[in-house]
Amino acid sequence: MDMVTETERRFTTYIDLFDDAYQNEAYQEVEGTRVLIDALRGIVSGHMRHIKDVELYGYALQLLCMHLGVLLPNNEWDSLMARGLDIVARIAGLKELNYATKLPIPLPQWTDFLGITYITSQDAVNLVQFRPISEFGSDRDRVWLERAQEQYRSWLHESIRTQKEIVAFLE
Repeated sequence: MDMVTETERRFTTYIDLFDDAYQNEAYQEVEGTRVLIDALRGIVSGHMRHIKDVELYGYALQLLCMHLGVLLPNNEWDSLMARGLDIVARIAGLKELNYATKLPIPLPQWTDFLGITYITSQDAVNLVQFRPISEFGSDRDRVWLERAQEQYRSWLHESIRTQKEIVAFLE
């Protein structure tokens, strides 16, 4: 079984939900096309034919990461709202992680689309000694901030330990 077929089998419900929700004129003419799988096949083969649908390839990359990677705990970051983006900009490495596009693979016409980037294990070595932020909002905010920064540090340690890259999707 090839990787795309294995990914499709493993995440069929996710793919069906995505395809049902994805509104794209290029696919409306082709009944039964699995949009996300088609994009994933393009990434794997290196022949991405829907170059105007750059966001679609971003979602396909996320699917590939779901299949090949390990989801690190991110419960402290799940509910990050606009007020928390200030934190992202102030913690060493997080600004670069979420405000600059660094892709683990080339995608067509990818500009500076926020939300996808990665950190190599060498980057993690350089970032793991970041200086925590302590002054932020209320006591409740500070408690969350400590936990969130510790979780971020745990991702960096995991990358160093396993010598694997971190691919991050800020949604």
